Amino acid sequence: MSGGWLSGISYPALVSLTVILGFKHVFTPKPWQRTYLAIFAAFLGTVGESFVIDTDHWRHFWMMLGAMWGMIAAAQIYKIRYGQDASSA
Repeated sequence: MSGGWLSGISYPALVSLTVILGFKHVFTPKPWQRTYLAIFAAFLGTVGESFVIDTDHWRHFWMMLGAMWGMIAAAQIYKIRYGQDASSA
């Protein structure tokens, strides 16, 4: 709530959306899946820790969040470019 009501609503919404979309993309086959799993696991642990201590000022939290969104976007492009049969690649 350090940024007011707008950030007090946007921050949990962004974290929740990232976890939901991130969990969906855990099961999507792609070449960088091992890297994605490592970042997702670390991000999920940090989100769990955020119930104890605030994480909105942790730089590595934002780095993991950005890396996850980057890999989610890359997975969408990969799916469009190589079609539904991406499991054979």
